[in-house]
Amino acid sequence: MHSMRLTLDCSLMFASAQTKPMSRFTPQPAPGSSGWPAALVLAALLHACLSSASGAQAPGERRRDIPVAPATRDSLVQRVAQLIRGNYADPKAGEQMAAAVESRLRQGAYAGIDSASGLTDSLTRHLRAIHPDQHLRLDYFVVARPMRAEAGTPSPEDVDARRLQAARRGYGIEKVERLPGNVAVIALRSFEPTSYGAAPLAAAMELAASADALIIDLRQNGGGYGDMVGELLAYFLPGGIRTSERFDRPSGKTIVGRLPTKPRGTPFGNKPVSILTSRRTFSAAEAFAYSMQARTRATIVGETSRGGANPVQVFQLSPHFALFLPTGRVTDDVTKTNWEGVGVKPDRRPMHHGRRMSRIDSCWSYS
Repeated sequence: MHSMRLTLDCSLMFASAQTKPMSRFTPQPAPGSSGWPAALVLAALLHACLSSASGAQAPGERRRDIPVAPATRDSLVQRVAQLIRGNYADPKAGEQMAAAVESRLRQGAYAGIDSASGLTDSLTRHLRAIHPDQHLRLDYFVVARPMRAEAGTPSPEDVDARRLQAARRGYGIEKVERLPGNVAVIALRSFEPTSYGAAPLAAAMELAASADALIIDLRQNGGGYGDMVGELLAYFLPGGIRTSERFDRPSGKTIVGRLPTKPRGTPFGNKPVSILTSRRTFSAAEAFAYSMQARTRATIVGETSRGGANPVQVFQLSPHFALFLPTGRVTDDVTKTNWEGVGVKPDRRPMHHGRRMSRIDSCWSYS
């Protein structure tokens, strides 16, 4: 395949989009030619340039803060240190973080904090300064929640609320569209549980099934549920294959990851796939992109993702506070490692001269 170079001034393209069809800029391979993979990457770059990307959505309203009594504050800090020491995925890092937090508590570093936001922000920042795990955080609820029976087990109320939220957001499927050249685009904002997300995904994949190539846009996808990662991978990879191992520190068990024997919808076959990523792409979204890239099943186009691979359990500390704690480590069967702390690195990186990926007037270049 001949190397190609594409430089686009997207401001001009956007201004003339009503009079110049995209097909003018999208390479059209001859029937039976081998030009589709390169053409798909160019289409992915065009789509990234002409559509909204990370950071384009207006920020939501900030949560109301709640007061925290000194005794409650100190008890929470102690409990966080205990849980991290006994359950964090990396025992050595867990001990370092726990010891540092306990030392800060003895020195009075948290004595001036009297609000939930102050405590969660400070403690999360201190922990990540020692070990930069983007999944690790202390969070709070404005409205008190019933205590969970055990770590990682959501209440029925939480499950119902999540399902309703997912339904209102299209079960994580932001849009499905068709570009000139018969290239389908599916934009995913989250990975919802297969119990209620698999059917909508199957519908989206059915619309894309007749396309000659597919772009999966994960630039605004912050992750979600691992079972949906396997469900989506099954549309592109052989059914039932082993993909990874996950070590769970609290139980001491190692769990083997396998794909479903077949997806619930129409498989996409061996047709070309490109995946768009950004600095906001995180967690389960990274797991999908990483698995596809490791098996040379897709071309990753965009920015290096955020870098969160460790599986998380939620430990509810009180009706108002919960610790999101990575308790395991995933090892991919192909690479024998994962993307923790380094992110998924793109195969093709748009060059936008220091400007945000969401700017419509960025200049993109691909060699």
